[in-house]
Amino acid sequence: MNIYVISREGYDRLYWGERYMAGICDEAKSAGDSVIRLDTDRLGSVGKSYAIFLSSSCRWIGSVMSAAPDIRPILLTESVWPGVSFTTFDYAAGVRGLLEGFRSKGYSRTALVSCNPDSLNDVAKKNEFIRCCGNESPVYYFHRSIGSQIFTEFIRDSEQYDSVICTNDIILFMLKKQLAAAGIDTSGFGFSSFGDRKLYRESKVNYALTDYYELGRSAVCCCRHLNGSRCDSTLSVRLGCKCDNVKLDGGSKVGTDSFGQLDFLDDSSAIFAQQLKFLLGGADSTDVELLKLALEGCSYEEISGRLYMSVNSLKRRMKNMIETAGCASKNELIEILRQYL
Repeated sequence: MNIYVISREGYDRLYWGERYMAGICDEAKSAGDSVIRLDTDRLGSVGKSYAIFLSSSCRWIGSVMSAAPDIRPILLTESVWPGVSFTTFDYAAGVRGLLEGFRSKGYSRTALVSCNPDSLNDVAKKNEFIRCCGNESPVYYFHRSIGSQIFTEFIRDSEQYDSVICTNDIILFMLKKQLAAAGIDTSGFGFSSFGDRKLYRESKVNYALTDYYELGRSAVCCCRHLNGSRCDSTLSVRLGCKCDNVKLDGGSKVGTDSFGQLDFLDDSSAIFAQQLKFLLGGADSTDVELLKLALEGCSYEEISGRLYMSVNSLKRRMKNMIETAGCASKNELIEILRQYL
């Protein structure tokens, strides 16, 4: 059986997309299925079949569905469209669990940072947060532009809160650094986030544990079941989010990728790579190494010798990242990245 995967450009190079694809590929391989990854300009070759959509962007999903009405989507997020199958996490239960954890520890004034209004997953977290805390609940949005001061409003208002829920762990890492840089004492502050269980955890951070790898496997099982049905049908699956105050495990490594990139990194390198991927909307392992060396002050010639790539190839990569970030120059990109890394 063919398992079609339609990916938003660059999404499979993000940490979440990599983990989804690892689960998709491994589950398909276990049953002898073939994974066929399609660009959006090749949708006509699918015909009337189910396909896994690799993104949570409301606009992107809607545009693909409009361009290819014969494709029956399986979304990795709760669907807002009738008659569409999805497999996702129970984000609402995750939000409730995090809030209950805060309340049990005496935290009563919680904000949500930072909800991407185009992400159906983040919107699901936001909606449950508001349902639990009221319509006037503080929600701080991140509009996916690394040039904007994405944490400025929260830092300005931080004295109003004693705790914060971050919609993913990369936002959490960057927020904590920004608070420290602003000289804000957070020793008595409560932090929580949604994150994958394969990362190191800080003992003072409450987590709604999610497993993107297992979600990828679930999507393939959903696709296999639906393709085996005799008529058009839908399926809805929600995986649980276990809320826990997770302790550090000093002996383990971090595996982030099924395709050979960023395998078994130490904690600081894994966080650095994920921050870059998140801020840039996707970056491969060479991009990560290039930016890491550039941030250290290395010249193109020095980087060329260490990465065994030509200077022209490195410049092309840097040019693509500069354009993706909406910056005017390499120096501007480096300066902005230093604010958050």
